[in-house]
Formats: sequence, C-alpha cells, structure tokens
Amino acid sequence: MVNAKMMRRINKEVCLLKDKYGASNVNNYPGEDEHDVFVLSLTLTTPYKFNYIVHVDIHYDYPFTSPDVFLISKDKTSRTLYFEFFKRCSEFYIRDNPFPEHECPCCYNMICRRELNTPIVEIIQDIERYDKQLVRLRSRYYATKYLYKTNRMDADIFNIVFSYL
Repeated sequence: MVNAKMMRRINKEVCLLKDKYGASNVNNYPGEDEHDVFVLSLTLTTPYKFNYIVHVDIHYDYPFTSPDVFLISKDKTSRTLYFEFFKRCSEFYIRDNPFPEHECPCCYNMICRRELNTPIVEIIQDIERYDKQLVRLRSRYYATKYLYKTNRMDADIFNIVFSYL
C-alpha cells in the first residue's frame, strides 16, 4: 500500500473514477504494507463498444513516480502497457496509409508528459483518446483497401472521402 499521506489523494482519485465510469466498474486492491503496490482495476467501455480492462499500479512513492497503466487481455493471461498496445496497433494500420493527424502513442502519452498534479482520470481519458484515434485509423485502412480493390472512384473523390475519415 502506498504511503498513508498519499492515501487521501488516491481515495479522491478513486472517487473521481467511480463518478466518471461507475462504481461497479472500478475496484481497488490496496497492498499488504506501505511498500506494496496499490492496484486499481477498471472496466472501460468506449463509445465504439470496445471493452478494455485497465489495471493501474500505483507505487508507494506516488505521485512522485508515474503509475503503471496496463491493458489486460480478455482471458486475463497477459498484460501490456496501454501506450505500447496502441503503438503496435497504430503501426499496423498506418504503415501503408499515411494519417497526418496521427499522434504517436509512445511519444505523446500522458505517462510521459505527466506532472505531479495530473490525476489518474486524465490518464484513463488518454486511453479513450487513443482508442478513438485507432478507430479512425482502422476505418481509413479498410476504406483504402476497399476503394483500391473496387477501383471505381476518381482520385479527387477519393481524397475528399478520406478527409472525412
């Protein structure tokens, strides 16, 4: 469990998470002593109906060190840092299809640009932001494949369609 002085801040952040995402979607597991990790578990449903199981590991020297934010697989056998997951997905969808509005998840994530007063809620919102970007990348990828396969569209119309995706 984190230091007793920081428990007040963590409890406030847990309340913010419960208000935003629902009390039934947020669980917390304090550690045995003050050097154990405090774990927050969150089930996040995005507007696109994707479910993410998020684990936030808060270390005993929080807020001076960043929490570790992991995405858990559906069968709960593997976990990966959230920005690594979105980085791998982005690399797959963007390799043949340039996307000028793309922000690299490994370079611009909230963990890297975190300040001491950044709450965990903003880090979770970062997952939502990268999910939205991933949906746009996926849409552009499959639209490109479809339009190239049918090959029935003028290049100008093709560019206009992509400006909306």
